[in-house]
Amino acid sequence: MNTHTPARILLFCLLSFSVCVCAAESFIDEQDYDLSDVETLSLAMDHANIHFVEGGKSHFLSVRLEQRLEQGSQSKCLHTLTSTSSGSAGLSITTKAPSRFWPSQCRVQRDIFVRLAKSDLHSLSVSHRHGSVRASSLKAHDLTLDVAHSNVSIGELHASQSVLDITHTDVTMDWVDSKTFKLKGAHGTVSLSRMTSERSAVHWSHGDVQLAVVEGGMLDVRQAHGDVKIDHYKGGSLTLDNAHGAIRVIHGEAEKVKLSNRHSEIFYSGSGRLLQADNSHGSIELVQRSAAFDRIEGKNSHGSISLKVPDASVCDVNGKSVADKKAFKAMDLCRAQPLVGQISLNTSHGQAQISTF
Repeated sequence: MNTHTPARILLFCLLSFSVCVCAAESFIDEQDYDLSDVETLSLAMDHANIHFVEGGKSHFLSVRLEQRLEQGSQSKCLHTLTSTSSGSAGLSITTKAPSRFWPSQCRVQRDIFVRLAKSDLHSLSVSHRHGSVRASSLKAHDLTLDVAHSNVSIGELHASQSVLDITHTDVTMDWVDSKTFKLKGAHGTVSLSRMTSERSAVHWSHGDVQLAVVEGGMLDVRQAHGDVKIDHYKGGSLTLDNAHGAIRVIHGEAEKVKLSNRHSEIFYSGSGRLLQADNSHGSIELVQRSAAFDRIEGKNSHGSISLKVPDASVCDVNGKSVADKKAFKAMDLCRAQPLVGQISLNTSHGQAQISTF
């Protein structure tokens, strides 16, 4: 009686699988928008992979929504493009989910291709949840990104002012060119290959921050539970603050450097007329490569301090430290410039050492 049951079950499974594969459908919605009189553009697109692509008709925006429905019904699973105008020069484009949207019953591959052929926008705002954002280039006077549970990859970002609020997302950018730049977020990694900015700030937690080349007036990085690494920095002021993660600056050139950490290490190699390092429960290693410095300050609790300076660059040393005699300048040179070459190192539960190269 049951000898043919396995065959029937197998046939039923094959037919069921075949029906699922054949049922997958593709839906495309493409809209063009004239941006000739638009100064402010807002895009809000969730549960999709967003691709900013180059080209298109000058002063036009083209949005192509591609959806492949693999499971569920059109009425409950597919998004639609909507647009609204705000004021005389504002335009908002959104993807709208059905009023009875049940993600657990839907499986949709959704891609949105954005062709933005207007480079003189005053404001560009992008809001996104769940998916990815990829762009070879983004450009506007004011640029805002609000992204969560995604992945962000940008080739070039050009703006006068840019603000990025990003959580649960990895961020990769090749070049940031922004007069002022602020990135804040958590739970992901940040990797910037090149940044040019007069005033920049990165406030991050629970993930590593890696900046390859940074040039500008001021950089402020505040981090927790992740490493901060800068390969090359050149600017006026560099401030790095971390906890439970390392601070490493491979080569720095700045007027003022301030490094603070807790429960991990500090490493800085480069120049700075004023160089300050403060740590607890971690080591401090400083390499001052310029003999023309004003002051170096180091303070550590439950950790050591190692400082290397050029020969004949120091006038006075205060605090608890052992200094190589070759570090000191001739007395007559120090009398001529009494406010340069000053060092103050203080430790508790550790040692402070000054050597030369």
